[in-house]
Amino acid sequence: MLACVDDFNSQALANTVWAVAMLMNNIEGDKITINQNVLDRLLHQLLEAIEFSTVEEQHFQQIFQAHHLLGDRFKPSAALLDQAREAWAKQLASRSSSPQSSLEREVAACLDRLGITYDVEVLTEDGMHRVDMLVRGRTDDGGERLLVIECDGPTHFLRSSDGTYRIDGSTYARNCDLRKLGLDVLCVAWHEWTSLTKDERDAYLRRELQERDFKHSFKCDNVPVETALIEARRRVNRLCEVGGHAAEGGALTRPTPQASASAYVPPPPYIDYLSELRERGIVVEETNNAKKRRTE
Repeated sequence: MLACVDDFNSQALANTVWAVAMLMNNIEGDKITINQNVLDRLLHQLLEAIEFSTVEEQHFQQIFQAHHLLGDRFKPSAALLDQAREAWAKQLASRSSSPQSSLEREVAACLDRLGITYDVEVLTEDGMHRVDMLVRGRTDDGGERLLVIECDGPTHFLRSSDGTYRIDGSTYARNCDLRKLGLDVLCVAWHEWTSLTKDERDAYLRRELQERDFKHSFKCDNVPVETALIEARRRVNRLCEVGGHAAEGGALTRPTPQASASAYVPPPPYIDYLSELRERGIVVEETNNAKKRRTE
């Protein structure tokens, strides 16, 4: 490898650095160890090549992701790192401002039919990714589980000569990164999704959630009223924290720029939670404790 890098242009060097970072951070198989001298040589050649050639946004993004994955083992100059970080930020910003794809709309409609609550275009804690959808669930011990749903269209796949599809390198890198953050990842592939009927799509998502032992309430499930009320109160409390308001139909809306962060929306009385749940078609089983509190 070292014998060849002298002839690499900036594009080839960025591709190579990114590929090396992926190999060294493979979470699905054995990690490959790369001598530090190789990384240093690649970085040295990359810095020289950038001085005499134009670098595309995509390659700056590769450099930034390689630095994110390799840390101190791959440290570009401050100027190069700033350019790479800016390119990555532009990519995230363009994604957040782009309209939903037809695949994203169809998956969202399916989740709505199943009664699954979710957030869209959520930025991960490390600021590296903006995921299509994030579903929040509960573990058996009461902790929070997070499921990322990515709606992967044709640009996420490579098609082989035999007609089969495989995810491309960028999508593989995204999935690895998300899983390293402790997130469960469900990728909905366009070529599989489009062949399903509406009922088959509902069954597919329900099965995927159940196979992951994802604790979440479906509209058609029998939900103990106390569990349902905890979730309802949690949503109202979250709404109050952001200073938003309840729209028609109970949907939560984000606050306007003029809204006060300290604005408080008082939760409705206990009986209103129960009535709203029933109006939404959720079958609830009222426990003795719940009945007692309602009549107090």
